[in-house]
Amino acid sequence: MVMNICIYYLEIFGTRDRCPDYTHFIVTYCRLKQLCFVTELLRNIRTQVLIKLIKPYTRIHLPFVSQELNIDLDEVESLLVQCILDSTIHGRIDQVNQILDLDKEEQGSARYSALEAWSSQINTLHSTIVGRIM
Repeated sequence: MVMNICIYYLEIFGTRDRCPDYTHFIVTYCRLKQLCFVTELLRNIRTQVLIKLIKPYTRIHLPFVSQELNIDLDEVESLLVQCILDSTIHGRIDQVNQILDLDKEEQGSARYSALEAWSSQINTLHSTIVGRIM
């Protein structure tokens, strides 16, 4: 229930720019309800905001992400590692230069694979129809 309310809250206000104290809202709400999973809830919401933030980029500096999310650089790196391991984000972290390199080609290759499979199915259907007619 609380997760749905918090996600709804984020969807209404969009990014952190228009909702600067979403963390305060969640902590306050969870204190009122005396819930014990505040950390996990914050991590899930931060992950969702992180994914929305990095979506248009192919390369992004981690200090910029840290500044936008208003969290420590170590926490940003931890979130990114979790997302990469879960295959939510396809990319690599350059720890020396503090840069996240995103692989945007996977979306394109998945699209071409789907089109190839569709084309193969249409070809099979065509062969079946021609075989029945003759």
